[in-house]
Amino acid sequence: MRRMLGGAVAALVGLSGHAAAATEGPAVCWDDRTLSAARVVEFREIGLDVQLRCRLIGLDLTPGYVRVLERYRGDFEAADGAIKAHYHADDGRTGWIAYQRYITHVTNIYGGGATTVTHCQTFASVLGELSSPEVPAGALGAVVAAMVKDPHVDATICG
Repeated sequence: MRRMLGGAVAALVGLSGHAAAATEGPAVCWDDRTLSAARVVEFREIGLDVQLRCRLIGLDLTPGYVRVLERYRGDFEAADGAIKAHYHADDGRTGWIAYQRYITHVTNIYGGGATTVTHCQTFASVLGELSSPEVPAGALGAVVAAMVKDPHVDATICG
């Protein structure tokens, strides 16, 4: 099962097909914890974009995407919270706008990716594997690390 998941992830790594431009936001470096959170948030946005694009060509991935969101709800909420904290989104309008700008930027990057039946079927396979009770809950981290090696962040990485 793990070998199948790894192959599907490898096939999907280039899904976006777009180079990232830096988003505007606070000039704060990204530490390892926040970079990991950015990868999880970007994976969530990849899933959203892919399931919407696949629906346009007649393949509905929504049930699988929702199952993954439900199974890993804590991971997604923690990652989103870390990104909000990075942008100080709870500290007022400026932070909230910076957070929204980041999310919109990421969504736009992945929204323009390739949409083929093969990509949709491969992503459906990844979603099915991730939501399977036979796959360890920690599998999300491996998939995220493989699919989002370099998150599209707006500043330097802390050194």
